[in-house]
Amino acid sequence: MTIAVLYIDDEMYHLEIAKTFLERSGECEVDTASSGKEALEKMKGKVYDAVVSDYMMPDMDGISLLKTVRKRHGLIPFIIYTGKGKEDVVIEALNNGADYYLRKGDSPTAVFTELERRIREAVQRRWAEEELRASEDKYRSVVEDQIELIVRYLPDMRIIFANEAFCSYFDLSKDECAGTQFLPFVVSEDLGALKSLHASLNKDNLLGHIELKIAKPDGQVRSQRWNTRAIVDENGKIVEFQSVGRDVTDRNSAEQALRKQETQYLEVSHVAPKSSTDIDEQYHITYIVANSPAIGNFPLRALIDFTSQNSTNGIGVIDARGRKVYLVIIQGEVEGAIYIDESGALYGDNALLMVKGGEVFTLHNVDRELAERLVTGCRVFEKNHLNFHHFETIPDIGKKKKGIGVLQIIIMNKNQPVQGIKVSLLSRGKVVGNDTTTKDGKVSFRLFYDAYTCVLLDQSRVRRQTDLTFNETHERHTLDLSALQSMS
Repeated sequence: MTIAVLYIDDEMYHLEIAKTFLERSGECEVDTASSGKEALEKMKGKVYDAVVSDYMMPDMDGISLLKTVRKRHGLIPFIIYTGKGKEDVVIEALNNGADYYLRKGDSPTAVFTELERRIREAVQRRWAEEELRASEDKYRSVVEDQIELIVRYLPDMRIIFANEAFCSYFDLSKDECAGTQFLPFVVSEDLGALKSLHASLNKDNLLGHIELKIAKPDGQVRSQRWNTRAIVDENGKIVEFQSVGRDVTDRNSAEQALRKQETQYLEVSHVAPKSSTDIDEQYHITYIVANSPAIGNFPLRALIDFTSQNSTNGIGVIDARGRKVYLVIIQGEVEGAIYIDESGALYGDNALLMVKGGEVFTLHNVDRELAERLVTGCRVFEKNHLNFHHFETIPDIGKKKKGIGVLQIIIMNKNQPVQGIKVSLLSRGKVVGNDTTTKDGKVSFRLFYDAYTCVLLDQSRVRRQTDLTFNETHERHTLDLSALQSMS
C-alpha cells in the first residue's frame, strides 16, 4: 500500500529534493507545502498517512504545526526534520507528540534513506494500532452480545472489563464494575475453591472450570458454572484472567428433581410385583405418568395434531382392559412407544403396530429430559406406522400362532452370569429393544419371531455382536462373552 506523505518546508529546494528521493522506491506518494498554513489547508481536503515538517518556518514553526495537527487530526505520524538540533527543541517536539526528530545532513542519499525508513516505521505502527483497535472493537461487540457473563480481571481480582450481561446480572453499571473486586460476588465458602483454581493455572495449564455459588444484590444465592482462562505475557507470567459464566441454578434443581424421581422409582420398582416377562421400564414409565399432570384426552389423530402444534413433551397413555399403550412424545413428535398386555411388552415400531387408531389417549405433560431417557429403549423409527389405514388390520397380541413370543437372553462369562451388560436388538439395522442384564445375567424382550442382531456393550465400553434366530423352538439364548469377539 502506498504511503501518502505531506512534506512541509519553506525552502523550495528541500521540497523538490525530498519529493524526488522519497518517491523513488514507489512506496511513498509525496505532496508538498511551503508553510504550515498551506499544509493545514491541504489536510482539510485529503487524508495523509504521515506528515514531515521543517522546524524553522516564517508563519508557523514545526512545533506549532504539530500541536495543531494533533488537535485536528489525532495521532497521524508526525516527523520533525530540520537543520536545527537544539536539545530543548528536540524535547519539546517529542513532548508534544512527534514520532521522530531527525536532523538534516550533508549527504541527501543517507539522510532521505533514514527519513523514508522512519516514515515507514511510524506509518506501519499506526496501521497496526488501528487494526488492533478495530479487532478489539469487533471482539468487544461480540462479547457484549453474548448472554453468558463475561468478565476480565487482574491477578489481584480487580475487574477491568465486564460485558453487559454481567453488569445486568449483578445490577451494576459499567463504571461501577470497573475496578470492583470479583471476590465479593462469591459466597465465602467457595472462595477457597476459586483461589485454588487460580493457583492451578499457568502457562502450561491455561484453562480451568469451576462451579461457584454467587450472591446477587437482592440476596439470592445462585449457582454459576465458570470457564476461566489465564492470559499470560511473553514470559509466561499471568497478567489477567478471563472468565465466562452461566447460571446453572435451574439446571441443577432439575437434575436434583430427576434424581429424586429416579430414587423414588427404584423404591417403587423394588417392591412392585413383577412377572418373569416384565422389565423395569414398565414401572419407570408408570411412576412418571402417575406423577405428571394430565393435559387432556385425545383420539390418536387429535393427539398427534395437538402435540405437533404445541411442540409438546409428554406421554400419551391408554390403560384399559388389561392393555397399556404409551406413546412418548418429544417436541410434538412421537419418538417412542411401549405396548404391554398380560403376555409381555413390545417396544418401538413393534409396539406402534399394536395401536389400532380408534383409542383415546390421556396426554400427560413430562419433562423433555425424562422423555428422552425413556425413548432410549423404545425408539420409533417407522413413523409411517401412524398412517391410520394400517390400524384396522392389526391383530391382537399374545398368541404364538400370531408370530410373537418372549425372547430371553442370558449373558455369561466363563459360566458365571454377568450383570450390567447393555443388550440391544436390531432388526434390519433398526433398534427394536434395549435392556440391561440383571444379577442373573438375564434380559427379556417381547418380539415378533424373526432374525435379530444382538449387540452387547459391557461396563468397559467393549462391544460384541452376534446374530440370533428367534422362533417357537428358539426362545432362549445363552451367550458367553469369552466366546464372542470384541468389536473395535
